[in-house]
Amino acid sequence: MKKLLTDNIGLKILALVAATIMWLVVVNVDDPVVEKRFSGINVEVANDEAITRQNKTYEILDDTDTITVIVKGKRSVLDQMSKDYIKATADIKNLTIMDTVPIEVRSTRLSDRLESIVPTTKNLKVHIEELDRKQIEILVSATGTVNAGSVLGTIKPDVNILSVSGPVSVVQNIAYAKAEIDVTGLGKDVSTTAAVHLYDADDNLITDQRIKSTVTSVHVDAQILETKQVEVSAITSGNPAEGYALTGIVNCDPSTVLVAGRGTAFQELNRIVIPENVVSVAGATDDVTQYVDIAGYLPEGIRLADREFDGSIEVYVQVEKMMSIEMDIPVENISIINVPDGYTAHLVEIGPTKRIEIQGISTALVQANASLITGTIDASTLSPRITDPEEQDTEGVRSGSNDGTVTFSVPTGISVIGPVYMEVILMPVSAEEGTTE
Repeated sequence: MKKLLTDNIGLKILALVAATIMWLVVVNVDDPVVEKRFSGINVEVANDEAITRQNKTYEILDDTDTITVIVKGKRSVLDQMSKDYIKATADIKNLTIMDTVPIEVRSTRLSDRLESIVPTTKNLKVHIEELDRKQIEILVSATGTVNAGSVLGTIKPDVNILSVSGPVSVVQNIAYAKAEIDVTGLGKDVSTTAAVHLYDADDNLITDQRIKSTVTSVHVDAQILETKQVEVSAITSGNPAEGYALTGIVNCDPSTVLVAGRGTAFQELNRIVIPENVVSVAGATDDVTQYVDIAGYLPEGIRLADREFDGSIEVYVQVEKMMSIEMDIPVENISIINVPDGYTAHLVEIGPTKRIEIQGISTALVQANASLITGTIDASTLSPRITDPEEQDTEGVRSGSNDGTVTFSVPTGISVIGPVYMEVILMPVSAEEGTTE
């Protein structure tokens, strides 16, 4: 048996080596060492407080926080690998003067069976900036359209100021914060929550994840008001220059405005009157045009409903030069009043009419009707033509011929050029009866 084992020992050893080599070849052919690439590996940043506690912040550049890793090992091992087993870490404590951080990779499974694991991106690139902070006003706006006949009133957030912090280059570009609510179809007040977003001066949304805000949403109360059209009118003050008069035409453009409000004051409002101390025609020799901000004359709690209307009202007052004409007034239209007791008074016969001169604007003169003009003479203010005191009657009354001033009642826009006098005979009743007899 021993001889059997020791015979041709060299050949037997050679055969064993050959068999081993053959086995290794077969094994390597069936399960070779290969490389496999795993992409989209996120790099975890460790110990970033080493930067933040210096009142600084950082930004990762060139997407170096997402890398590809090459893993080398037997095919059978790599077939069991997953990108989820690969962990990439960049420790900020290892920051270099070039603002780069070495990336370390490892596998959480099968690591003892891997030949190697190497990242294609060796370093995390960072940009370090000073940290900045500031306070910003929160604006609230609405989108959509409320129900017909209604308008959006006040919009109030429960918080109107927020604080932001982040890289100075980004914080300095933040112009405002805004929350939006949708009021489409609303017909009554609403309370809701709205997200708050940051914008730059060009109205671009700021989405930098390094910006930290103390407020990300606000509670908003939105008021819905009723609307209606109301008339606008104006009262003028002062008088035109001598020889000129108002025609009575005072136009407001627009003549109606849409207002918004609620409650009793809103329901009772039908007209907005521009008071007389606003539009003056004093000394005018031509038409007067003046622009008035109607918003200043709205009752408290009521506002203009159209936000695109600036409230400017054009007030136009027509002024015209006066003319004069002569007109014959029926004497029967002139009466004597306040005749003293015990006396009679009558006008001296001058014919059926009394000629007077009237003045006014052309339209008023054209429409003037002599039969509609009346006059009165106050007997208590007569001026006796006889001035002898001995002829004065009892209680200062002077009988006989007197001059009386006629006060005329004329249509609007017309005045009498005067004074106008007429002779009045004032006689005691007994004297007149004796004369009759």
